[in-house]
Amino acid sequence: MKKLIFIKALLLLIIPIMLVAYPTPTATRVADQTFELVPGGDPEDPLDWVVIIIVPCPGTGRICAMIIFDSDIYTLAEATAAGNPAWAGLPKVNQPSSGLAADMAAALASPNDPYIAPSGRIIYKRS
Repeated sequence: MKKLIFIKALLLLIIPIMLVAYPTPTATRVADQTFELVPGGDPEDPLDWVVIIIVPCPGTGRICAMIIFDSDIYTLAEATAAGNPAWAGLPKVNQPSSGLAADMAAALASPNDPYIAPSGRIIYKRS
């Protein structure tokens, strides 16, 4: 009987220590939507990007697709304020001061394909 009480007490002490010593890892943010640059398209023109499900990049040597966050996509209000309501639902690739533009530039400078930005965006380029 004393042995059983000792084991229960030991478990009650060990469990909180284990929870503190080995915390559960935090999840990293995963991007929300995938877009592909149309063949011959300008990567800085939102109208040249289309939503896709599978990344079928051709061998262009340029950025051809990216998985980005919902915040990187124009809402109707943002697109209208930026001067073109047709940009609604398309990536904000024409905003040079945005994090998306910085990640695209880093992807072009990187030999990695796909390029996984620290922000969580994934940018594909095929050479």
